[in-house]
Amino acid sequence: MEDSLEKYSVLWKIPGVKVLKMEPLSRHSYFRIGGPADVLCIPGSEEAIEELLKAISSRELPWKTIGLGTNVLFSDEGMRGIVIKLSKGFERIQSTGRIIEAQASAKLLSVSKFARDESLQGLEFVTGIPGSIGGAVFTNAGAYGGEVGKLIRWVKGYTKTGRVCLLDGASIDFGYRKAVLPYPVVLTSVTLELHEGDRSEIKAKMESFEAKRKQTQPIKLPSAGSVFRNPQGNSAGKLIEQCGLKGRIEGGAQISELHGNFIVNIGSAKASDVRRLVDIARNEVLKRFGIELELEIEMVPEIV
Repeated sequence: MEDSLEKYSVLWKIPGVKVLKMEPLSRHSYFRIGGPADVLCIPGSEEAIEELLKAISSRELPWKTIGLGTNVLFSDEGMRGIVIKLSKGFERIQSTGRIIEAQASAKLLSVSKFARDESLQGLEFVTGIPGSIGGAVFTNAGAYGGEVGKLIRWVKGYTKTGRVCLLDGASIDFGYRKAVLPYPVVLTSVTLELHEGDRSEIKAKMESFEAKRKQTQPIKLPSAGSVFRNPQGNSAGKLIEQCGLKGRIEGGAQISELHGNFIVNIGSAKASDVRRLVDIARNEVLKRFGIELELEIEMVPEIV
């Protein structure tokens, strides 16, 4: 195995980068599912990111970034290539007036609480959504009529060749639960523009959203959040429920008994179990309603 990893040996020498060989991706997934990645790199600074990407680019090595692993399903075989994950050193949050700058690894809940404490409104809807602010950019995370993309002024990051870049929010093509950047970027920070508000009202709204999530979503079991995007004017969860699929089990995975658009790990689920349930739900909804469900979670293939 060491011989097969020799092509990545340059990575061991980059200052400020923690390198883990054959690291199980199940340790980096809310689903707790996933085989080993050839190499997991955790840069601890922007300088380390720059040097890491330069080394990867010059040798044309395959790579992929991940956030907190809240909306991904990794393959049972793992991933061949390099996985880049930012460290806890990228969690700083600060503000100037109505502008909040959050580093990419900052949790959405931490950013929303920071905004609340600064009496800034507009981010309440992310309360209860797991994940990082960086990941929220790529998925255009949203709920209750709000979307992260509508709040973004700009994002900072590094291109695949290690060049620092600053992208205006208007240059990002935000869609429903997705975003397309002009080119591949390892995000390091996100700048949001919010509105002044009343702290007590913001707090009450956040508590209301959190209570609703606890009542309607299986937050105590490992999952990747909503599996499918809601079709226009409809609810994926309700369509799946109307097909009688809530509680359906395949191996160690189950379509949640609480919410039809969640698949949960009830013990020792494999990616193949989840994929079977995804196919079953898609096929039944298509057969009964003529609606083709689109994935919201990302199924990461073995080859990047």
